[in-house]
Amino acid sequence: MTMPERDKGGGALRGLAPLDTPGARYLVLGSFPSAVSLEKSEYYGHPRNHFWLLMANIAASIGEADEGVAERDEGFAERTEGQGVGGDRGGMKPDLAEAPKDWSARVDLAARLGLAIWDLVASCDRDGSLDAAIRRAVLNDVEGFVASRRSIGLVLLNGVTAATFFARRFAPGSGLDSSNVGEAKTIRFGGRELLACRLPSTSPVPTRRFRSAADKLSAWEAGFLHLDPVSRLDKRG
Repeated sequence: MTMPERDKGGGALRGLAPLDTPGARYLVLGSFPSAVSLEKSEYYGHPRNHFWLLMANIAASIGEADEGVAERDEGFAERTEGQGVGGDRGGMKPDLAEAPKDWSARVDLAARLGLAIWDLVASCDRDGSLDAAIRRAVLNDVEGFVASRRSIGLVLLNGVTAATFFARRFAPGSGLDSSNVGEAKTIRFGGRELLACRLPSTSPVPTRRFRSAADKLSAWEAGFLHLDPVSRLDKRG
């Protein structure tokens, strides 16, 4: 097992380098990797995190699923209602699209969806994996990253902690930290105007409103549609 990397002196934990997808249109920003993700050096590496499961189902709904992965059907919400977060599948039925298992397949999925992935926090002190335990956070130069990647048009903020860090540091007065989940805001960022949207955290820890991956899927799909309203996501006929 690889131990999480720490800054010189053995103090603060250090996050991961960005998944820098060439030509990415979307930038997903989380808060800071979980202990499992740091050990694996992989984004959203905990087997119960919903991120890759959601991405696989979004890919399926726009016809970009891996060969052999079933498309999500109209009964998704009904068939997964009340299942909670249990198991590695995050409450989803076995005949739905599965998250790719290995990192290389996940990187390929991100490329097909046009996703770059990073975190707001570059280093911090933290016991465990909860965002509430983050202390002495040092933020990444996210604005510089976006400024040098002109293809990015939409920032997707994964959870309230990411939205709070982003709003306070990069978009004060935008209301992103208090906006409704799924609501897009136009901001000046990276030397240009683009959209940013707060989405439900893909953490497996349930909230009152979002208890399972099924509860989060429509919000994440809607997040993608802010950049491209005329999308195959709407063409499920």
